[in-house]
Amino acid sequence: MSTTPTILREGNYTTWAAQTRTQLIKAGVWHHASTTISPPSAPGTSATAAERQEYRLHHEAEGKALGTILEHLSPSNARLVAEKTAKEAWDLLKTTHAGQTPHHQFLLFQRLLIKQQAESESLTAFHSRIQTAADELTASIK
Repeated sequence: MSTTPTILREGNYTTWAAQTRTQLIKAGVWHHASTTISPPSAPGTSATAAERQEYRLHHEAEGKALGTILEHLSPSNARLVAEKTAKEAWDLLKTTHAGQTPHHQFLLFQRLLIKQQAESESLTAFHSRIQTAADELTASIK
């Protein structure tokens, strides 16, 4: 089953990070976003087949990690992380969007207060939306 990725916007960093991290783990490239990995040297003319393979695999994984992050970003956030590694992009987005300022916390609190159950929405779905909003507020306080 295919799902539409959550696009990173003001106030949804916690949800975005959890969903994007899951996608990176599924793709087997989370370590490229969570750890500083030194790329192997570009293979020269005397490189062995193993060295060329290591170089190719590293750059494929790095591209997959960065591509996964980029597909979950708005154009302005994509410009923010242009020409970064997956790790640099992940860290910059966290620093930029995981704001724990009083203003950000107040906005999260307001969003929690104005949640209403939609007319055709099940109680379980409504509870899930409330829980997600509460989790975002709690995460901003820690």
